[in-house]
Amino acid sequence: MNAILRNFLSLAVGRYVAMAVGALVTFVLARALGVESYGSFIAVLAASELFAAFLDLGLTRILIKEGAADRGRVGAHLFNILLLKGALAALVLVVVHLYALREGWLSPLYRLTLLLTLCKVADNLSLTFDGVFQVFQRMEFSAVILVAGRLALLAAVLAGWAGEETILYYGWVYFGVSLATALATILVTNLRFARPRRGDVPLRVTVGREGLFFALSSLLYMAGTRLDVLALREWAAGPAVGIYAAAARVMLVFQILPQVTQTSVLPELFRLGRHDREGLRSFYAGYLQRSLILACFPFLWALFFPGAVIGALFGAAFLDAAPWLRLLAVLVVLRFTVLAAGNVLTALDRQWERTIWAACGVGTTATLLVLLVPGQGIRGCVAALLVGETLSALLNLAAAARLGYRPPAGPLLRVLGGGALAAAVLAGAVRVLPWHLFAGVGGFLLSLLFTGSVTVAALLLTRAARREELGTLLPRGGRSR
Repeated sequence: MNAILRNFLSLAVGRYVAMAVGALVTFVLARALGVESYGSFIAVLAASELFAAFLDLGLTRILIKEGAADRGRVGAHLFNILLLKGALAALVLVVVHLYALREGWLSPLYRLTLLLTLCKVADNLSLTFDGVFQVFQRMEFSAVILVAGRLALLAAVLAGWAGEETILYYGWVYFGVSLATALATILVTNLRFARPRRGDVPLRVTVGREGLFFALSSLLYMAGTRLDVLALREWAAGPAVGIYAAAARVMLVFQILPQVTQTSVLPELFRLGRHDREGLRSFYAGYLQRSLILACFPFLWALFFPGAVIGALFGAAFLDAAPWLRLLAVLVVLRFTVLAAGNVLTALDRQWERTIWAACGVGTTATLLVLLVPGQGIRGCVAALLVGETLSALLNLAAAARLGYRPPAGPLLRVLGGGALAAAVLAGAVRVLPWHLFAGVGGFLLSLLFTGSVTVAALLLTRAARREELGTLLPRGGRSR
């Protein structure tokens, strides 16, 4: 089994076990806080994540790219990146303090904002050292630490629910688990792989010519996935934020799969971009095709069974989120596509171009949020996201094609045919079968198994995938060295 397949399977198992546990955390937290308090918690979390985007600025991606090219210099690059991130963390905490003052000095929401920002500082530290695991293609360590952290978080949230704790309790819980996860990640990387060391790599070499574009790309990605909740918090009234947050959190869970795929292939992608650009063509073709295959299931599940998903995870009080989840399902396909085409641009040392297209997409989303949310609420928010993400996907695909990276149409059309066949079967089943079959936890599991079975069968029938598809993430020619 090659290193990339091991990476993918480790991440897939680890992230999806963590996803299942994380779904339980979301379920418990939403029920413990109620619609409005849950909306406040998620809005503060989104703001903290947006500020925390300034902690990374694409530096982890630089570590992976440079480390994959020369593992002997990983420790020196890591030292440089930690210096930069330490300075950025101090600056971010000052800015967050000033932002949180709008909630009132030492008010619960002020303290919650600081706690969740500290949580994101710890998460970013974990992310940096996690980059070392990716360079050495040993993501099984990351998977174990991630699952352990999620289990600890679930235990603490359950205890809070039973004890009827306030919203601030959950801020402390998130921060404590993030800090413990960061310390565990640092310990393992230092003992097994690489330690930060002052080396012969100047800071300007680590950052490189494309450092600014990595930074902007990181900020744009975070803005594009957080501005929606913040816009609703500013301009929508009543429980709208909590209702929308339920659908948005489900979409964040679904985004784990494209992130897992990206993390698994980045070292090989960057190696091919540096040393074998002809091999990169077949690699990209397989990467995009398999990305769309993986997108089929979450897209179809959210499209046809949004009530089963929302009802089981959040409860009846959040069922108004189901129609919005159905619309947001398209984002799964779009984000898989953006990552596949965009990562090829990065591998070709054209991060600057990828950043421009990301700016176009996020700029469009932000503009539409300002124009539509005050009058349209959730409807305007969803429309803004879909337009911006579609534009970003098209621009990245066109840029890759212009450079000569055009995946064969046949495999992609077979995936489209398989998805269409599965959608037709599911649509017919939803019309014929009684709705109460898909209610409650039993309905959630039934919809999960039914959608998965139909999707796999349709992909096999249209030859979009083969039985041994899980046995190879890459085209036959794509092997990790």
